[in-house]
Amino acid sequence: MTTTQPFQEKITDLSPEDTQVFDSFTSWLKSNGATISPKVKIKQSNISGRGLYVESTTADNQDHDGPLVTIPGKLWLSARKTIKEQIQMSPLFKKCVPIMIQQWENADRPLTSTDLLVTFFGFHKIALALQESTASKEGNSNNNNNGGSGGAKLDSNDESIGYWAPYIKSLPSIDPPPTTSIFYSNSEIGLIEDTPLGIATKAKLSVSTKKFQGLFENVFQFIQYSLLGIPFELYHDQGQILNTSKDLSSKLELLLSSQQLFDIYKWSEFVINSRSFCIRSFYYHQFAEMSESELEGRGIASALQEIEDQLDDWVMIPFVDLLNHDPSDGQFCKLEVRDPTLLRALTTVPTYTEDTSSDNHGSGLEDHSFSLDNLEFRILLQKSTPATDANNGKDTNGYKQLCFDYGNKSNTELMFTYGFALPNNKVGAIKFSSNDSDDNLEEYPNNARLDNSDAKDGSKLPIQDVNDANDNSTKIFEDVCNKISQIDPKIASKEYPHLNDIKTYVGYV
Repeated sequence: MTTTQPFQEKITDLSPEDTQVFDSFTSWLKSNGATISPKVKIKQSNISGRGLYVESTTADNQDHDGPLVTIPGKLWLSARKTIKEQIQMSPLFKKCVPIMIQQWENADRPLTSTDLLVTFFGFHKIALALQESTASKEGNSNNNNNGGSGGAKLDSNDESIGYWAPYIKSLPSIDPPPTTSIFYSNSEIGLIEDTPLGIATKAKLSVSTKKFQGLFENVFQFIQYSLLGIPFELYHDQGQILNTSKDLSSKLELLLSSQQLFDIYKWSEFVINSRSFCIRSFYYHQFAEMSESELEGRGIASALQEIEDQLDDWVMIPFVDLLNHDPSDGQFCKLEVRDPTLLRALTTVPTYTEDTSSDNHGSGLEDHSFSLDNLEFRILLQKSTPATDANNGKDTNGYKQLCFDYGNKSNTELMFTYGFALPNNKVGAIKFSSNDSDDNLEEYPNNARLDNSDAKDGSKLPIQDVNDANDNSTKIFEDVCNKISQIDPKIASKEYPHLNDIKTYVGYV
């Protein structure tokens, strides 16, 4: 099997369209308490896509005091916090919750935190899609000078749609689709069907289709009908809409198809699984240098127990989720979570001593009230280490990329969860067992950003390690390379839009 040669990385500015999106996004972040150093730039790489960069001189000289980026907890997205706030901000979303509960009870399934976040992202993605189709219809109506009123208006009382729009628009698009294999064309899935990635992708598509049709489709249909002001009871009888109201019938043209809603469902799962962080490990790290006895003696242990009851494992952090993967030792930034209110409270506690006769042995934190909104996620420069062969540690066009290590991930996991592969990745592939039932295939494999913890809600795709260089794997990858060499270039871009990613995965040159 051949190996892929490293590509020549090129760093460019964002397109004018993307610049407008990310200018709006960063303005929204700053208006909500985030701080972003002007030294941090969002750039486009031909290898890693969009990412965060600083000038090489800044990285090499540690030319920055304090955090490069600070994102306050009020902007973090977690199931418990975000859904509660969404219900308060959105009367329409509040109406979705009973629909969800009924759907899941009918299917005798637990309603998980991931399900709630999928619904949250689905809600906002559907709203933006309907806004775009409405604006398009209005434009066509005005261009045709037919005197019509144009597209239907969405529910203008839903303040949450406008609030979260800058972040939702900054996420990967659906058209063109993300590079993760769950969005591969039928031709592409057929090309890799015998590889670990192909087996995993077909299994996940089967599970996702069943879950969408059995649970989420009704919820998503309810969302779009409600946003357009169409009574949901007419969902199964669109003929009645045509006979009921001319205004309602015109709104039918704006409804998203079942396939479009399915794509939004897959997209929602993708952004959650590929952009979440295991926040607990970051939070507890700020007390890593304290002994157990000091944690207990200063009252931190009891305070952490209160926090444990409120802190969700899986958290999405806008802007920080632009950090790309660097498995090398060439990283020059560090990530940390700080609880300023708790740290300030600790300054009022007398210095701890293990002398039990001392007055300094006590908690003093009884009045501390934990809130996720009080936390901060920070990106800081740290002392540079010698760059390895990874491009991320090297100067590229005068910039260095801010990255961190997602974990010990094979190309199968990277392609499946994130949509990219590493040339010459030394981590072995993973093979998905064909003996497991669909009921066990609920979630993606462990997310590297999640600190190699158990998968969301305790479930994950069953995997077993295999050596990428064994005879069977080598033969399968060679067969894919042979098939790639026979693809007609005239149809490649249309039928195989992710072909370059597949080439990297199988080592085609």
